[in-house]
Amino acid sequence: MLILSGFLGWLPVNIFKKQGKVPEGEGYVGTTKLVTTGIYSFVRHPQYLAGMLLGFSLVMISQYWLVLVLGIPFIIIFYIAGWDEDKFCVKKFGKEYEDYVKKVPRFNLILGIIKK
Repeated sequence: MLILSGFLGWLPVNIFKKQGKVPEGEGYVGTTKLVTTGIYSFVRHPQYLAGMLLGFSLVMISQYWLVLVLGIPFIIIFYIAGWDEDKFCVKKFGKEYEDYVKKVPRFNLILGIIKK
């Protein structure tokens, strides 16, 4: 899961830069075009999923109560951020994003692979 987390966290950077029509000088998240290909055809928020998997992985690796106590809020924060990101994207991309939401799961990578 730790390796998958790294992959899901890194891949969107390249996809957004190549396909998101990011204006010159802006960060990769400054996309002007909705990206629905690559990893985004399987899961809507791969970087938030990466954060949740990272938190879970660290809890499982350490198996220490303090890491568990800190890891659970870490996972919950990423989960809530994904919901907030959906609201933001609906405002930014409108109907196109609403259609995308119907096709691609927010965090469930396995379901996204099955649907594809």
